[in-house]
Amino acid sequence: MHKKYFIKQYSFEQYQHGGVGYSDIETILQRNNYIPIEFPHHTDTGFITKLWRFIFLFRTLRNIPAHSEIVFLFPAYARIIQHFINKLSKRKDIKLICIIGDIDGIKDDDSLQLKQEIRELKKFTHFIVHNKGMADWLIQQVGQVNYGTLRFFDFLTTPAITNRTKTYAIAFAGNLNKSSFVHQLPGITAKQPALHFHIYGRGETPLAPGRNISYEGSYPPYQMPSLVKGSFGLIWDGPNAEQMEGSFANYMPYMTHHKLSLYILAGLPVIAAGISASGQLVNQYQIGITINSLSELQQAIDNITPAQYETMINNMRPLARDISEGKNLLSALEELK
Repeated sequence: MHKKYFIKQYSFEQYQHGGVGYSDIETILQRNNYIPIEFPHHTDTGFITKLWRFIFLFRTLRNIPAHSEIVFLFPAYARIIQHFINKLSKRKDIKLICIIGDIDGIKDDDSLQLKQEIRELKKFTHFIVHNKGMADWLIQQVGQVNYGTLRFFDFLTTPAITNRTKTYAIAFAGNLNKSSFVHQLPGITAKQPALHFHIYGRGETPLAPGRNISYEGSYPPYQMPSLVKGSFGLIWDGPNAEQMEGSFANYMPYMTHHKLSLYILAGLPVIAAGISASGQLVNQYQIGITINSLSELQQAIDNITPAQYETMINNMRPLARDISEGKNLLSALEELK
């Protein structure tokens, strides 16, 4: 009997950042008749708890019928789930689908971790990847595989109904601890006085408002599309506003930002780093522009005509509908049929 399962890891939590994309993946799977495999006592520790999890593991392995399809998100951080996935990878009578959420070794510039991740990925033959850049990297590292492409992260909330017009107001939403370039924005706005930044997110160091910079606070992710201010959404990362550098620059060609989906749902044309996979999607679907430095922003916006801006808005509407309905994941899974 053909049955469909997913290993539940993320939808227990309430997220304030891109992790909501992983939670939504699990929600979409469950809505589409995938049966959750949920290890008991996922927040507990202790010997008895671990024993119950191992009992659950072996019972579940025994009860999964041949020809089943099992989906999971990579990386899996809980050791019991890592062990379970390793056992599943040795069964030749099931279809094990690895959704690559992150490649931490590249993101964190950790070569030892990256080697371990590649060893793990070599155990699988069916993948869901963010984009073509990630697919090319995967094939280079592990060999020819079957894969489906996510393109945009699904985001299960209602698209905003807005009437945006072109101004120089730019929204940025993200984890401010890893987006420390925001502290250089006063220098950017001093040289480009037409710009105004609206910053959303959490960070250990509060962002001090500056010239044409407003810190708007942090809100629950599902409320954000209807709240975010501005005429453009910015995708940038790392410590430097002048150029992408370090592990952030190395990772951007392979990963699609969850905030790209946020901006699309908010009806905000996107300004993205030219080296990023998100930027390639922005250009492909004509929903914004790409830049190489934040020092280019004012001139880049100058060059957008009102008609071009309206076209970007219109191009986002069908994408927003698909993102809000979970269709990107289902399309990627269909590619693996």
